[in-house]
Amino acid sequence: RWCPRPTLEIIDRLSKMQNVEIDADTAAVEKEQAFKDRIDQVQIRPEVVAAADAMRAAAVISVASGGDRDTVTAEPQHTGLDWIEIVITAEDTERHKPHPDPFLLAAERMQISPADCLVWEDSPLGITAAAAAGMSAVDVRGTPQDWVWHEHPAPQ
Repeated sequence: RWCPRPTLEIIDRLSKMQNVEIDADTAAVEKEQAFKDRIDQVQIRPEVVAAADAMRAAAVISVASGGDRDTVTAEPQHTGLDWIEIVITAEDTERHKPHPDPFLLAAERMQISPADCLVWEDSPLGITAAAAAGMSAVDVRGTPQDWVWHEHPAPQ
């Protein structure tokens, strides 16, 4: 289980697995820059973008990601979702997915109860984080016909 995880955590895990010492901070900067240099190659999920755009008049929408702020804020500009104002990134929480912290912080900033949130997620760690936050989720991997609804009661 690698994604979504903050870059430094991935580099740390990989270097330990390979028994290699590297400067994680330098490697993280280089990795994030390589992603930004290729942002135009990110495949847009038009059905997810369309769903978010359709809901924007009736709902507050945010992004909660394990990526760094610069990278995460570059993606909405590329996808056409640059109208999303609430963006939670790895810098905003100490714990990341599969912990609920990013989603709980997003709910707090949207001023919405976690039980009233719906997470659109493309990773198992995100689905786990949504469940831990007491939020329902839609697993958007695959085509819309493949999407799976996960209803999660509020944690006790």
